Amino acid sequence: MILKGKRWVLFLGSLAFLTASLLLPGELGKLAVLLLGAVALLAFLYRNMGELTQVEQSSPKLGLLKQTVIFSFAFLALAAGAVWLSRTGRVSGRQEELLAVGLVSAAMLYIGNVSPRLPFNRYVGFRLPWTVTDEDTWILCHRLVGYTTLPTAVLYVAGILALPGAMALVSVTAILIWMGIPGGLSGLFFYRKFHPKT
Repeated sequence: MILKGKRWVLFLGSLAFLTASLLLPGELGKLAVLLLGAVALLAFLYRNMGELTQVEQSSPKLGLLKQTVIFSFAFLALAAGAVWLSRTGRVSGRQEELLAVGLVSAAMLYIGNVSPRLPFNRYVGFRLPWTVTDEDTWILCHRLVGYTTLPTAVLYVAGILALPGAMALVSVTAILIWMGIPGGLSGLFFYRKFHPKT
């Protein structure tokens, strides 16, 4: 299959699984379709990572990209397990919150650690219109993700522990800070780089 066709497989596959999950009745059916779709598309991405990202097969950066896809598999499995535990009543209330916080914090710390080392590509990383257009902007954005991760994760956990009934608010605030700072500053960098003052 040619490169353009592989890109279309990822796009149309994502669209198809998302549409199917919206049309299915029942939460567990929707979750199963989304999980199956994510696993299938991640497997496709893993198999074709070198060609899609144009990173050499012998490069350690390709290994890092593949490691990130494997982490995504593991995270999806753990998240699906957490949802299953919650829906079957094996955990409830505060245990659910702490399980979710543990999963999100682990994902944040992994992403923060790996982000500064991710090579410029269009498939794995912080993909904004300006980060996938310019390599300097990509590098800046991913370094900022690395710098902001630990403080944001610590504040997130502290906020959850200090405000037990405000998990949604604390989670949304933490994610907006964590993604907003690198996204906003890299967007400003990109704008200034390509629209210099005369």
